[in-house]
Amino acid sequence: FDHHGLLSMRGQHQWWTVEGGSRHYVRKIEERITARLETSARVTAIRSIDDQVQIRVDDTVRGFDHVILACHSDTSLALLDEPGTMERRILEALPYQRNQGYLHTDASQMPRRRACWSSWVYRGSSSGNEVRPSVTYWMNSLQRLPSRHQVFVSLNPAQAIPEHAIIDDFVFEHPQFGGASQRAQSDLDRIQGRQNIWYCGAWTGYGFHEDGLASAVKVAHRLGVTPSWSPVVQSSPPGSIMPAASR
Repeated sequence: FDHHGLLSMRGQHQWWTVEGGSRHYVRKIEERITARLETSARVTAIRSIDDQVQIRVDDTVRGFDHVILACHSDTSLALLDEPGTMERRILEALPYQRNQGYLHTDASQMPRRRACWSSWVYRGSSSGNEVRPSVTYWMNSLQRLPSRHQVFVSLNPAQAIPEHAIIDDFVFEHPQFGGASQRAQSDLDRIQGRQNIWYCGAWTGYGFHEDGLASAVKVAHRLGVTPSWSPVVQSSPPGSIMPAASR
């Protein structure tokens, strides 16, 4: 709540976005990487033999010094050819929930009073018996879209969106946190770098994009790579790192 400004009485929270969308910072990263990049390569198995990590891509096997799995914990576990007891216990401790998403123009997903429109809107019933949260993001507000049409993204809409208003649909898988997942996060260092295999992702923290970045920075530090900005180590969750400033 504090991270998103929900405990503040100072008005709306300051929100920063990447102009033009995330594709621009992905391109910036690609421009600085001198290694060969392979996208959409179908990795089917990972195993460690002696001091080498072998990756099976389709019908070929390639050897590497280290492998970093920047994906969901259950995906990481599925990729390990012979996971140990510790890897299985930690990576299985974070269940995921499938959330149906829609990009659309249906303003009825927002509050009836326009004055109540916010960048994020949570919708619940008085009975409080929702199985999945119903959330709508007002993209014109979040992304400063140069459009006269109001565009929204809704997860698990409480009421059906008319077919003509749907631009696209997709499924997200979000980690579900609890006592078991917190214990697994605390134990993650016990398998980090074991047999030269490393793990990072938003699931190592609170599920935010910043947590994914923070976990990658921590792995980079362990491998002797220091970013050009200084991280700040937080006490909770264990091992999380956040940038000193956001711009």
